[in-house]
Amino acid sequence: MKGGIEVKSRSAHIVPKDREWIVFNPEGKQAGVFPTQKEAVEEATGIVKSARSGQVVVHRKDGTYSIAYRRGLPELHRTRDRSSIGRKNIKKAVSAVIRTRLLGE
Repeated sequence: MKGGIEVKSRSAHIVPKDREWIVFNPEGKQAGVFPTQKEAVEEATGIVKSARSGQVVVHRKDGTYSIAYRRGLPELHRTRDRSSIGRKNIKKAVSAVIRTRLLGE
């Protein structure tokens, strides 16, 4: 809570599974299965547009992720500090945790 105003962010996640793309709504429930990533992004973007703020996170098969759409949230800038783990490894670890929670992998 910031300044007495609660800011709620709603993120939709898109996860590849076999040859399909699964969209999960901000509550973590499956919102649809699509044959292409483009269709999944369109569905997830619609979900996020209905909220005041949120983002569409696309998880790739290699374990990394990207932000396909952002609404009402600031863009995070890279820090000057470097991690011994490496940015790519951190992104892969975060994506793996989210995929495990959503897909039960």
